[in-house]
Amino acid sequence: MNLVRKTMLFQGVYYLLTGIWPLISVTSFMAVTGPKTDIWLLKTFSIQICMMGIVLAYASLDKEFKPAVVLLSLLTAAGFIIADVFYVIKGVIPPIYLADAFIELIIAFLVASYVLFRRKLETSV
Repeated sequence: MNLVRKTMLFQGVYYLLTGIWPLISVTSFMAVTGPKTDIWLLKTFSIQICMMGIVLAYASLDKEFKPAVVLLSLLTAAGFIIADVFYVIKGVIPPIYLADAFIELIIAFLVASYVLFRRKLETSV
């Protein structure tokens, strides 16, 4: 399994775990991430994060690796980085979200490296 597949598998499992957390215990989630007013929105977003996680994890194990899934991986990570950093700076969410931004940055870096240097990486192996 190459690095981009491992990265996407990690990303999928990470999204699944972080998405399930508020569904299982919204109280413990809010103890770490701060209070929320629209619990229905939190749970809806959590379900969507779980679904993305399932798709990314499954795709990382699939023998037919689709470029669209690599794009989903990269853009999803980028979206979370932008949202985390922007809303922390604005004071809307607590700085703990920068930990997620850091993890997303590593994911985005690894996937982008694969996209940019794919031919070189594939011929050197």
